Amino acid sequence: MGDGLEAEIKFKNAGQADVLGRARSQISLVPDQSILSFSFETDQSFLAQTVRQLKGAVAQFPVRKAKSWAQPRFADSHVDSC
Repeated sequence: MGDGLEAEIKFKNAGQADVLGRARSQISLVPDQSILSFSFETDQSFLAQTVRQLKGAVAQFPVRKAKSWAQPRFADSHVDSC
């Protein structure tokens, strides 16, 4: 679905399905520690609508590419040697 969103659908009997997933921050300083896990049960007849809604959420909240976090810059100080 996107670089920061993973989803898996496990089909069960009686027309049910489990949707499992993870959303990972792409802009965090520690992206492997900024993870939201989710799961829910749905009826298989609603899966097409669920997939459309997940795609809509990704479109509305697109994954941002990680920024380069440079070290802070300090003004160069000039020191005269004696």
